[in-house]
Amino acid sequence: MKESAVKNGHPVREKKLSLNNPYFDVADEEAVRDTVRSGWVVGDGPKCREFEEAFARYLGVKYALLTTSGTAALHLAFMGLGLEEGEAVIPDYTFTSTGLAPILNGMSVKLCDVEYDTANIGPAFIEQCITRKTRAIVPVDYAGHPCRIDEINAIAERHGLAVVHDTAQSCGSKYKGELVGKQALVSCFSFHATKNLVTGEGGCLVTDDDKLAETAYIMREKGTNKRSMVLTGENIGYFEYQAKGNSYVQSNILGALALSQLKKLDWMNQQRREHAQYLNDGLRGIAGIELPWEAADVQSNWAIYGLRVLDGKLLAVRDALRAEGIECNTHYHPLHINSYYKNMLHCSAKDFPNANRVYATLLRLPMYPQLSRQDLDDMINAVKKVMNSVNNPS
Repeated sequence: MKESAVKNGHPVREKKLSLNNPYFDVADEEAVRDTVRSGWVVGDGPKCREFEEAFARYLGVKYALLTTSGTAALHLAFMGLGLEEGEAVIPDYTFTSTGLAPILNGMSVKLCDVEYDTANIGPAFIEQCITRKTRAIVPVDYAGHPCRIDEINAIAERHGLAVVHDTAQSCGSKYKGELVGKQALVSCFSFHATKNLVTGEGGCLVTDDDKLAETAYIMREKGTNKRSMVLTGENIGYFEYQAKGNSYVQSNILGALALSQLKKLDWMNQQRREHAQYLNDGLRGIAGIELPWEAADVQSNWAIYGLRVLDGKLLAVRDALRAEGIECNTHYHPLHINSYYKNMLHCSAKDFPNANRVYATLLRLPMYPQLSRQDLDDMINAVKKVMNSVNNPS
């Protein structure tokens, strides 16, 4: 297939179009430069706190705690809630961080199937996974498309469960007109290099819960009361070790970058939405593929643009598009087929038909703000060329 994509001429692009490319501008560079020159580069610095206040206002929540990663934010949520036993229900189709957070805090996990159209955890499937050991549900907004969080909250309320919302990919997305991040007890974002708001590595825990925030502040700073000492101006020469914790405070350098990125987040997400619409218009009607789906009551931030390639041709199409100069890739291996979860949970592939189907069909195409019209046209033309070859083999 790789050869057949280009055998009748040159590839669509001689210079490859990268799958992911973080958007940075002069303001980002100046923010980092100025912070480095200030000499204040340690964690939980003034730029970190300025970002936390701005991000909390943006989302409409009381507390935002900047962390070293989205994984750290998730782990901090479980530590702060004191969830140290029992089971957490998590989607089978997700990154391992969703499972590691409860596991690192002493819990076990129960894998739950997802809905095929969004790859999000299905509320009906959650009900089937709840047992007397269940203590929490960890829904994920795959590709920036919000899950049905109100239905999930209702399930949690009926069963007395905590909801830790994994919003790693949905920064700036909206659910029923409201920004994602305030619908659950606690939500956890990622600012990884592949996300919409980028600090390279980073994340953020957000909540309206006073007790959770107070505990998380201590646990984020290695279980010490350093933050409260600094804020009150009390300086007795030492910190008190008050609880267990970890070193999850973010560098002031990356706090400054996060603040700069936040100022243009809505613009960056709007560019992604416009790109997605253009791709949808250009790719509609091509045999052998399905376009990404967006529910009527959500506004995705299009963290990922994922086509579905049907009829078992996913890898052949992926390789052919790469030969045409379009970097693309499959995405998550469902947790149940990875050795760590397979050996620990002894689950069966037949229990996750939708996750398996997503895995067998989903193909990520490039998606980032600075894609040009030519880049988008090249993607469309390459997909048309490849699918014509696939659908009409000579």
